[in-house]
Amino acid sequence: MITLPPELLRLFQFEDWPRPNATDIKFFFWRLVIGPQLLPGWQLVNLREESLKNDARYTMSVWKPRDGNHLLRLDVYEERSRNAAEHRLLELLAASQSPNARRDDRVKYPLFQYDDYTTVVFSRGNLRFFVANAEREKISLKPLLADLEKLYTLGPTQTPSAIVPRLTPGKINRLPARTALSFTLEADYPLPCWYRIETKLGEVHREGERLIYQAPAGVEKLVITVVGTDGQATRLEHTFPVEEKK
Repeated sequence: MITLPPELLRLFQFEDWPRPNATDIKFFFWRLVIGPQLLPGWQLVNLREESLKNDARYTMSVWKPRDGNHLLRLDVYEERSRNAAEHRLLELLAASQSPNARRDDRVKYPLFQYDDYTTVVFSRGNLRFFVANAEREKISLKPLLADLEKLYTLGPTQTPSAIVPRLTPGKINRLPARTALSFTLEADYPLPCWYRIETKLGEVHREGERLIYQAPAGVEKLVITVVGTDGQATRLEHTFPVEEKK
């Protein structure tokens, strides 16, 4: 990440951005795939993916409504951490320098909208989003934001799924406070899967293909949701203590 001048930090009030507190869920996504199950009213027109520096993964997609021809652009950066996603958002705001950018302070994560929600940029968890109309005729993107909310709420379906998430190595019985724990995830399923990890006490970040968890002392409830590209999902929950080193 580049070092941004202090005046830009002040311009966009970076230090005042809403961030999860000790009782909020902290989201981390891995290998995210946005498909029709998340945007049921839209049809994918074009998709491009690439890996970037600093362990970031970039996806640019174009969508159109199933009952119309209006085009929408959706850019998603999957960053190595929540902090990295916030800095990516700040870089985008600094690059545009648009006087029309307005932060919506009703939202519990940093979200900026332009021209009455016809363009939206935000970060939540380790994801940074850019959503915009791809044609001259502009529509409000609020309905699409409601669909993207499913990323954070989608859970297991009523019918049993064959997806089986597995923590490596095994379950965590206890963990020393402020000690980095490296783990990986695997899913047994015939289709590609993506992962949503929820924590409250600590946070997860990524180093290459390794997932790293670290937390202060307390009790953690780790929740991992695995979602197939067909929308089938399953969830694993595990509670464990994080103890001060003796």
